[in-house]
Amino acid sequence: MTETKADIRRRLLEERKKLSTANRSRKNQQITQKFIEFSIAKRLDSLNSVHIFEPIKSLGEVDTGLVTAYISQTWPRATIYHPRKISSSWVDVDEQGKVADVKSYDLIIVPTLAFDDRLNRLGYGGGYYDKFLTIQKSAYTVGLCFELGHVSQLPIEPHDVALEALISEQQIYTNYGS
Repeated sequence: MTETKADIRRRLLEERKKLSTANRSRKNQQITQKFIEFSIAKRLDSLNSVHIFEPIKSLGEVDTGLVTAYISQTWPRATIYHPRKISSSWVDVDEQGKVADVKSYDLIIVPTLAFDDRLNRLGYGGGYYDKFLTIQKSAYTVGLCFELGHVSQLPIEPHDVALEALISEQQIYTNYGS
């Protein structure tokens, strides 16, 4: 019997919550190192605008603090934006908390609960990133996920948007021959 998206979400959220603090910290550091390797290999030379999620600690998401710091140090002219929910609407804010209206990002880094061999991603079911990625055609899209979220195949729906790269603590996965 094939698992539904809801079944996969439940199972992986529980598995992720079981990670010890030390193990989670080690995995976060390894993901950051893989991101650095990825940025060098992809020659991400000029980044002007970067959208990166802020982790929801209660959901055990990958901590993006070290990745954000690396981007800030490596591309000091790049502006980093984070999604925030303000008055029931999602908006992007810069590092100073100023709401921004960015039409096009160079790099978008998204939270990922699960991913498959084709880099389809599974989030929390709200569809925010599927809608967002659909209008960001020129951005390079990267997911960050613990390897425990790697499944061979996810149930896919027409609105689902695959990523161009996924970085776990074990590997850098790429799509579209990149």
